[in-house]
Amino acid sequence: MRKQLIGLISLISSVVAFGAQDGYLVKGVEFKNINEIPKEVLLEKMNMKTGQVFSTDGLLSDYNNIKKTDYVEELAIYPQIYDGGIKLVVDVKEKKDTKELLEHKGIIPMSEREKVDTSLVVSSLEVVGSVNVPMNKIMKDIPIKVGGHFSKNKILKGQRELLETGLFKEVIPDVYQYPEGLVVVYSVIENPIINGVEIVGNTKYTTEELKKLINIKPGEVLNLNELRDARDKILKKYNEDGYILAR
Repeated sequence: MRKQLIGLISLISSVVAFGAQDGYLVKGVEFKNINEIPKEVLLEKMNMKTGQVFSTDGLLSDYNNIKKTDYVEELAIYPQIYDGGIKLVVDVKEKKDTKELLEHKGIIPMSEREKVDTSLVVSSLEVVGSVNVPMNKIMKDIPIKVGGHFSKNKILKGQRELLETGLFKEVIPDVYQYPEGLVVVYSVIENPIINGVEIVGNTKYTTEELKKLINIKPGEVLNLNELRDARDKILKKYNEDGYILAR
């Protein structure tokens, strides 16, 4: 109870200290002291991810969501000023039986993901569902290679890397074993094609002036990273000229 109280007091202190910082963008999330819990498992419990708007209510909600999980003994979340926005630092103390708890839920612990089976060789690497994103652009973000040894860690890292490109709504890896070796398949769902770009509500600058700031073009696959970048560039231009826009 005392340890939980300390964690809660730390959280409240962060909320009080950063109460005036609501509205800033979350520019990063850093995890500390996790050994078995995969980062994506904790991120799944958080509403405030990179690119989202920081709020103290969101900080409290994320704290409660992570604290409710079966494998977290102690928790502290605190914001830091970072890259013109906020970085959330998530400091976790895992329970002693975290590995068993994760496996019981069907989650592969990090210690298992890092194992490489040298008896299994990847004979083929396939991507299914990609229509408009060039295959060479996809392949460069997948660390597992044909001829390499099987690695759960690399396969899952490939999934994360593809999602982080901002081009896909969904990425699901599968592994099939055949006598000649393993076939690794990534099934992807691309974001929609951009039909056009509209900017509404602008009075200070023309639409053409603002379009020159962004890298979003009709006919290309929507990239969520470029969409966030476009928003930040437009906000920056207005703010630099003394106009304060809501984030």
